Amino acid sequence: MRRFFECIDAGDFGVLLDFYAPGFIDHAPTYPGLAEGTEGVGQAFTMSLAAFSDVRHVIDDQIASGDRVVTRMTASGTHIGDFRGIAGTGRSVSMEGIAIHRIADGKIRRALGPQRPPRVAAADGRRLASKAPGAGLRRLAGDALCSKP
Repeated sequence: MRRFFECIDAGDFGVLLDFYAPGFIDHAPTYPGLAEGTEGVGQAFTMSLAAFSDVRHVIDDQIASGDRVVTRMTASGTHIGDFRGIAGTGRSVSMEGIAIHRIADGKIRRALGPQRPPRVAAADGRRLASKAPGAGLRRLAGDALCSKP
């Protein structure tokens, strides 16, 4: 999973898609309303590259158990383009989050996370809407991510 985040940071879209299993399901997409599966991953990756430059992920903690990998990370970059309706500010942004990946045959089959959108302030002072801390994690108990297929 460390290599996965390195490919995101490098903007290596072609290699990035190789990490996903056929039928991949994203339980918490960065941009709601996109296509499902790897098509949605590609759309989100393209939108993110247009919104942020010099993206960097720092893995704070990573734990693997069975078919799951949990990564607590801090991502940072520069807000250069539209992100969820907020025009690029040129400001540095950061996001702390937890991503949970379910792995099958060495590929990402399901994903949940990160749970907090970047802290981006627009020129007019608006901030991105944020879920309550842990809101996405509370639903894990009954989520398909935590149950066998």
